[in-house]
Amino acid sequence: MKYNINKKINNFELQYFVKKGKKIEIINRNDKGMMKILLKLRKKVYVQKNKLYFKKHSDSRNYISKIKYTIKSLMSGYFAEIKLVGLGFLVYKVKKTIVFDLGYSHFICYTIPTTAVLKVVDKNVVAFGQVSDTLFDKISIIKQLRRVNKYTGTGILNIDQKIKLKEGKLR
Repeated sequence: MKYNINKKINNFELQYFVKKGKKIEIINRNDKGMMKILLKLRKKVYVQKNKLYFKKHSDSRNYISKIKYTIKSLMSGYFAEIKLVGLGFLVYKVKKTIVFDLGYSHFICYTIPTTAVLKVVDKNVVAFGQVSDTLFDKISIIKQLRRVNKYTGTGILNIDQKIKLKEGKLR
């Protein structure tokens, strides 16, 4: 399969290969490089004359949406941005690890996965990845390092997240 949306801006090429009937390898080539994703399916896929066939119609709808999702993620990618809110909360990037100082008596080191690119700006962490599942899993793991305090509003938040603070003890 070859797609051309706009020859100047979005010039890319997609190829797919079916391996043993249950695996589809989708390859994206563009100006920035090449990316591969192996899509594992539960049911067998049949190929005839460069077309994919499934046994049941419901299977075809599920898998076609999954294939479209992976193609979309290969072409565009996903961004996630989190911020550290709190006095003394710091984040550093050291080679392939991110070091968090979250007010505990120790530092927390987190290795950056190979599928994601992370950049640290002040107290913000910007993440980019081709596959949204792994990217948002890693971001949720980072957010669990310091949960949001409902009374003070400190912790690790999404960049656009707003917290409604609870009322403290009344005297």
